[in-house]
Amino acid sequence: MNFFIADFYCAKARLVIEIDGRIHEDKVEYDLWRQNIIEEMNLTVLRFKNDEVENLEATIATIREYLISITSNFLNGHVLLLLMEQYPSLTVPPNPSLI
Repeated sequence: MNFFIADFYCAKARLVIEIDGRIHEDKVEYDLWRQNIIEEMNLTVLRFKNDEVENLEATIATIREYLISITSNFLNGHVLLLLMEQYPSLTVPPNPSLI
């Protein structure tokens, strides 16, 4: 992630997780600037406040939902490529996510 230190970073999922404590209340502009740069690196940032993380099950559910969504999108795209290789005359719908 170059010169930023994240609370958690998963390279395979291209995911950055930030847990914002009270100190971040005074750093809103900096955090937004930093997040924009991180997102320009094609990474996703999930932000949680300290009190949200206290509900660990909900926090894990949010992370799980994100991971399932990117896995689902990847698999849909992979399946579409396999189908196109197998059936070259196959036309791709305007929105492949509708498959």
